[in-house]
Amino acid sequence: MLNHHLFSLINAPPGLTPAQLFLPMAVARWSACGVLLGLVLSWWIAERELRAELVKFATGAVIALLLAGAAAIVVGTLGPSAWGREAIPGTRYLPQGWLPDLPSTSVAMLWAVAITAFGQDRLSVAGPFLLTLGLAVGWSRIYLGASLPGDVLAALPVAAAASALTWWLRAPVHRLALRLDEAQGRGLRRHFRRRPDQR
Repeated sequence: MLNHHLFSLINAPPGLTPAQLFLPMAVARWSACGVLLGLVLSWWIAERELRAELVKFATGAVIALLLAGAAAIVVGTLGPSAWGREAIPGTRYLPQGWLPDLPSTSVAMLWAVAITAFGQDRLSVAGPFLLTLGLAVGWSRIYLGASLPGDVLAALPVAAAASALTWWLRAPVHRLALRLDEAQGRGLRRHFRRRPDQR
């Protein structure tokens, strides 16, 4: 089977040291979290026009996580015999969760943000970077034995669906962006407002 053959070609050999595994471990585990944290920090310091696009990014990421999680639950209910993961020989450096990584949740989230970026005016340059980062995460997870190539490939339609839902929900997402912007403005005004007895 092509999926199993590709896994055997990419999967890491046994006996690697923690130092040799540091980079793929970091990419596989922390890339998605780093992008989400970057979205939050960028929204906090960005100007108002840019914040609306960042909220769309975050919406696409959340929808992708929900869709990927739902798909993993459906696949997980079928049992290991249905998706054949236990029968594949290989090295497992990254422990598998209680659900199969089909589709790959981290890759789906990154690609959903990337596809959403291509539809934005000012942040479209982030699209190629996020697509490449998603590929790096997928490769790292296969290398560490946590995912199969088919898991990574299955993340693409999930990401496309999440991006399409984000576009379909663009009106409420825009209202959400305005409310978040107003809430931040009120919070900053309260923070910097000095009480009369302190003047």
